[in-house]
Amino acid sequence: MGPKHATIRTRSGRHSAGVAYIVIPSDADRARYVNKCMRTNTVGIYTEQNEVVWNVRINENDLQSAYFPATYEELGSAVVFVTLPETNQPVIVTTLTKEEESNVAAENQYIIEKVHANGDVQIIGNAEYGFMQIKASGVTGTKMLHLVKDEQGGGLYEVQVQGTVNIEADKSINLLATESFNFTVSDPDLGDVGCTLEYVQGTGLTYTDQYGNSITTTSTGMVINGNTIKVGDQAVEAAALGLTLQTQLTVMKARQDALFTALTAWVPVPTDGGASLKIVIAAALGFPTADFSQILSTKTTIE
Repeated sequence: MGPKHATIRTRSGRHSAGVAYIVIPSDADRARYVNKCMRTNTVGIYTEQNEVVWNVRINENDLQSAYFPATYEELGSAVVFVTLPETNQPVIVTTLTKEEESNVAAENQYIIEKVHANGDVQIIGNAEYGFMQIKASGVTGTKMLHLVKDEQGGGLYEVQVQGTVNIEADKSINLLATESFNFTVSDPDLGDVGCTLEYVQGTGLTYTDQYGNSITTTSTGMVINGNTIKVGDQAVEAAALGLTLQTQLTVMKARQDALFTALTAWVPVPTDGGASLKIVIAAALGFPTADFSQILSTKTTIE
């Protein structure tokens, strides 16, 4: 039962130390009262001597772990207080937790937790196993935010892991950078750079790897360099070299045009036995012959 019918004892009747419970007033909005307590590091308590005292000082750490009751008829966290002799005012020296509320789960471990009807936040650290967990869960709008601000724009957020980094998302992973993005796989001890992927705003994207392959994109287009380039993986064949093929087709067309022109202009001579035709054809065939032996790429194959 809460302090609804409690009476405040006289100055001489207050105990020098004791156990009390955090309470809230019956005539105030709970949310506003709790916010005031958080700002002023004070709470209201209900002692085992049926005494209610308001504006009792409590240190910040104990206030963070304290539980405020849902209504004025209920009791919140248990606290230990002492009464200052000169002022006869109680001061809270520690907050007591129930067995099921204990934040000490094992030796060398600590837990910082806040629980609400709509969710909870938790930090767990275990020195024995080198383990730390930060968790936030809620009904809706759950968020974990890390902010690093520097007025000169030189802020740094760095994560170093001697092992593996796993990132999982049920929906999507979004990365945003306003200037550039750089991804590198390397072994600093060996000075070996496996690959580098970099995008610079206004310049473009560049990919390079240890095998000499590279991809570059700019405002004018894309350039792919590699020892071999393969498109598809089934029934692939060498890609044609466009410029080489065009050159040879031009040579072939010139030869054909010459022959066609010669035949069109040729006038038969009845008594020469085809000698004049032979001369015309020979002249046309004197044009260079197309060579298609070098039109296929040795580096690029296409399915």
